[in-house]
Amino acid sequence: MTYINGNSDQEATAIALNNGGATPYHVFAAGWTKSPTGFPSTAYFNLPVALRPTVYQKTLVGADDPFIVRLNPNEPNPAPGSDNPLEMQYATHLGATGADRAYALALDGMDDAYIAGWTVSSDWTLAADPVTPGANGINVTGATTQNTSTDQDAFVAAIGPTGQFQPFFTYLGATPGTNGLQTASGIVIDSAHNIYVAGYTPSAIFPLVTGSLMDGSTPPKQINGTGTAGATDGFVTKIAPVLSFGLPVPPACAITRLNPSSGFAVGGATITITGSGFSGLFGPASVTFDVSNAASYTVNASSTVITAVTPAHAVGSVPLRVTTIAGSCTATYNYVIASVCGGEDFLFPSPATGDAAHFEYCMARPGKVKIRVYNIIGDLAAKIEDVKGIGAQLSSINTGRLAPGVYLYKLEKNYDNGTSSTSGVKKFVVKH
Repeated sequence: MTYINGNSDQEATAIALNNGGATPYHVFAAGWTKSPTGFPSTAYFNLPVALRPTVYQKTLVGADDPFIVRLNPNEPNPAPGSDNPLEMQYATHLGATGADRAYALALDGMDDAYIAGWTVSSDWTLAADPVTPGANGINVTGATTQNTSTDQDAFVAAIGPTGQFQPFFTYLGATPGTNGLQTASGIVIDSAHNIYVAGYTPSAIFPLVTGSLMDGSTPPKQINGTGTAGATDGFVTKIAPVLSFGLPVPPACAITRLNPSSGFAVGGATITITGSGFSGLFGPASVTFDVSNAASYTVNASSTVITAVTPAHAVGSVPLRVTTIAGSCTATYNYVIASVCGGEDFLFPSPATGDAAHFEYCMARPGKVKIRVYNIIGDLAAKIEDVKGIGAQLSSINTGRLAPGVYLYKLEKNYDNGTSSTSGVKKFVVKH
């Protein structure tokens, strides 16, 4: 349990969990505040400069401001019953000089947080394209950059995953924006970054789309056509992906290399997946081996390398799939039977006919393995050095880079206790 408060009134109106709600997840909360001081985003000013997080907006700008906070409930407290400032990943105001309130919250696969609500401000910071009129002048295909009502408009805004930037904002509404009668109250983001907003409006000229249920093209399709004072109609609006407005959907991913490309059926092997576009992963199902999620995975800062631990699987070749918000990419991973320790070291498949073959051997204790591969006249053709634990092991070689022919290899095991062993010279054949 936690409080989110300042020195005046505030209300949390929406909550969402990332990672599909699976542990470890972060908690996102949104709402509105009147607090000029003491609210988490303003309280950052009380921290030493070196500890102040950089967030989008640390001050109350209007009479009421929306807010978004991101919390990590998995961060342990330094002592029982004590506060832990690391639990708060960020807290930021959004808003402009008028009154603005958020009543709905949704997350995309990159942990951008989208809020929707109402505003009477006409000076929000914009990160959007202008309106693009449709064929009949009522089709809105871009973000609206002006408050088009006489009073209150609905709005949609987003904050990036670190709370530092606003990748998207749009007004949504039309005249008259009678106070309290034009607002967005629900929001959903799909996997393609389309934004779906629901709410209500008193306007008869609310932006509509030709061919929709109530597109204003005929009197029966006119919203709020009765002229009744204070009457409202509900609305559902779909806004094109963020790609159109500022923060781009990342490029599609690509896998260029697996190392190793094979592992034992019992799982537990650590492999590196090298490629590009590994941003926007959104939970355990983002890296799968056939139909099974990776036991765990991490992605480097440049989104070019995934380090994953394999799940158990039956022997055979399976698709390894990486899924991001921009799509998916695949490679082939091979599950093999672990050898019984005490047998001979060997290479498979033999002959090697594809781009990869695998040395299978047994380690009596942890240590380093050195494998040297020579062509038939004794020139060094390839070398492998791996750090391995105790038990059955695999080391892979890129046979796609070897010319067809007969090759010789020696396998040397240097154990951590100072002992070592070396196999006799063995041979294998490469055929393409």
